[in-house]
Amino acid sequence: MQEENFEGLKTSLEIRGFDASIFPQLEKNMKEGKTDFVLQYEHPLDENRTVLCQLSFDKHQEQDHYFFNRYQATLVNAGEVMAQISVRTSWKIKVQEAARMMEYGQNVAVYKQNIIGYRQVEEDHPAEQFRFNAYISLDPEGKTDDKGNLLLNTYHDNYCAKRPFDIIDQLENPEVQFETKKAYESVEVLAKDLQHANRIAIVLDRNGVMEDGFLGLNARRGKINFMDANGISIDITPAKAEKLEAKENAEVKKKPWVNQGPQKVAWKPKQNKGLSR
Repeated sequence: MQEENFEGLKTSLEIRGFDASIFPQLEKNMKEGKTDFVLQYEHPLDENRTVLCQLSFDKHQEQDHYFFNRYQATLVNAGEVMAQISVRTSWKIKVQEAARMMEYGQNVAVYKQNIIGYRQVEEDHPAEQFRFNAYISLDPEGKTDDKGNLLLNTYHDNYCAKRPFDIIDQLENPEVQFETKKAYESVEVLAKDLQHANRIAIVLDRNGVMEDGFLGLNARRGKINFMDANGISIDITPAKAEKLEAKENAEVKKKPWVNQGPQKVAWKPKQNKGLSR
């Protein structure tokens, strides 16, 4: 067993949210020189919910070197399987993020940079490696592979170029006025929290009534997502949409077209109240 290879795999596992309890299993299998092996791992969420993981490793055909290829994550609630996904290590998705994606579905997403991909340019040549950035999410009612894993959806830069997804702008100019229950020092910090598949507790204004709810990301639509207290997505009402459109039209008329720039609202954190509009 190569010690450098072992240390590198430990780092790779830690980056993806696996704790040191799995290291003895890894070391044992590497020392045995197996061609490939699978490690079992449990990540408890609470008394009833657990994420069960199977981590797959392969050995190089000619060298004493192992690779961490992917892990399968299964969300179990009170003994019942709720969802199951297979995660490529190149996507850098932490097991905690995978758990939230399986639990909240399309209401959350992760954003990853420098993902490694491969594409076949010419039939008789090896696939070329390339890197890309993408939002990743899943549809609990979507398609599965032949092993029952829900397919993860990637929305890369080219997709977002056609459907601009400016989180900062949407948080500064939201369709629904809201405050986060947790205090955030800046809108950028809030955006990064959302990009880790977190569902943020908020108080939102629904037709003049302040209600508890949640904030997330819908990567497919390229929008921040508002949810009620039960975690169900809420659509902006027609009246609200008309009011928003009228406001935007009024702002456009304020000055000649040649002088118009992006209409921004300064975002300032409100002490002890998080995001405040």
